[in-house]
This record gives sequence, structure tokens and C-alpha cells, in this order.
Amino acid sequence: MVEDQTARIGATPWIKTKLYMKETVLLEICANSVGSAINAEAGGADRIELCANLECGGTTPSAASIKTCLDKMNIPINVLIRPRTGDFCYDKLEVETICSEIQLCRKWGVNGVVVGALLPDGGLDLEACAKFKEAAGELQFTFHRAFDLCTDPLLAIKQLIDLETDLVLTSGQRRTAIEGIELISALIQQAGNSLDIMPGSGINESNIESFVELGIRQIHLSAKTRIESSWLDQESPVDFSGTVPKNDYFQTNTSYVQKIKKLINP
Repeated sequence: MVEDQTARIGATPWIKTKLYMKETVLLEICANSVGSAINAEAGGADRIELCANLECGGTTPSAASIKTCLDKMNIPINVLIRPRTGDFCYDKLEVETICSEIQLCRKWGVNGVVVGALLPDGGLDLEACAKFKEAAGELQFTFHRAFDLCTDPLLAIKQLIDLETDLVLTSGQRRTAIEGIELISALIQQAGNSLDIMPGSGINESNIESFVELGIRQIHLSAKTRIESSWLDQESPVDFSGTVPKNDYFQTNTSYVQKIKKLINP
């Protein structure tokens, strides 16, 4: 399977139908586990962004999770590389760690990596990002939602184009993408054909057509649903669930992925 994934590197990041040559929208599902990733593929997802700790904005998934997905799946897998929660201002050791993780992903044959770094004043950390890009080599290179904290998003797009970034994942610097849709539209115009703006955060069946109407070529969502815990002792005072209801967890829903796929490409 690693060979199949590697063969996809450099492929056109969206799809065109043979009959009408109409650009169809690529559906990327943010998967927080191997099970979520497999469910997403079953629902018709075109690509996976694999991560861990989605409820905290996502962190780097385990090596075993990455390798298992590569072994069991047939669609491209992009891996979020984020060594910790919190801000996106990384010290020298963290930058080295991110580069090492990128190099491992490249060695294993993933389709791409999803990374980002900022300076304390809200500018892009171009020095760190250049190192990430060098480590990524031919892999698809996505700048993640650290973009939504940068102080000058239009300048940042120009800088990311110069860096030869493929994708920018953004909510338009708002809590949800529908709230930030005006900026997302402006970013699409700014980027032109130099990179793809990929909306993400809070996208669902009730608002997804608004993004399709913008002419986006790729879209990002988790399509997750809450899985109720099978654990019997729910009265224990110990709770590891964080923001999730006690002992429950979230997982990508295959049926919901299918519904979204039909909405964006009827």
C-alpha cells in the first residue's frame, strides 16, 4: 500500500469528470482515529487528514495509526504534524521535531503533511515553514488553521504562494467557516490558481452549498458523530474525556460522509 500512496504524490488535487470536464469538489475528511479514517473512505471521502486529539484542534497521530491507515486504505492520507496543543509559536527543538515527523511521513509514503508556524506577533514563521517545506519535499503541503490567527491574511497568502504551498485550510479567521465566508471569498481571489483555499470548521449539510457556490475545489470537515461509551461504571469520579461527555468519544460517520459527498457533487 505504501507504493500506491507514493504514486499519488503530485497528482492533481481535485477531480474533473470526463463527460463535462466540470471541476468537482474534493472532499477531505478530518479523521481522529483509524476507525474514523476507514469510515470516511467507506462514505466516499477523497482524502483523509489524519490527526489525534481533534477536540483540542488536533495533534500528530501515532506512527502505528499512520502505518495502519496506509496499510488498510486506498485513498490519499495527509497527516497533521503538530507536536502539542496550544499556540503555534515553536522553539528550535519543536521545529526539529516537526521536521523529523515530516521526514518519517515522507519515508512511509503518505500523500501529504499539514503543518504551520507563527511568530508571536501573528506573522508567519517563514524560517520554520521553509524548513517544513524542505523536509516535505514532493509531498502535498498544507498550511493548517494556524493561518486563522495570523494578523495579515492577504499578505500571508502571498508568502505561502512564494513558499510553494499547495493548500491553506481556513475558517476565514472566525470560529466557523460560514462566519468567515467573506474573508474566504477574498482569499480565493487572492490565491487565484497558485494555491487552493480549503474551507474548514463547522461545515455541514446546512451550509456546505454556500462554499460550493464560491467555486472552491476542496472542502474539509470531520463528519463526526458522538459514540456513547459502553463502559459500565459511569459513576466513577475519574474522567478523562475533557470536553466530550464522560467516557464518550467522536468518530466519523460513514452515512454522513455519503450525504455530504452527494451535496457537493450531485
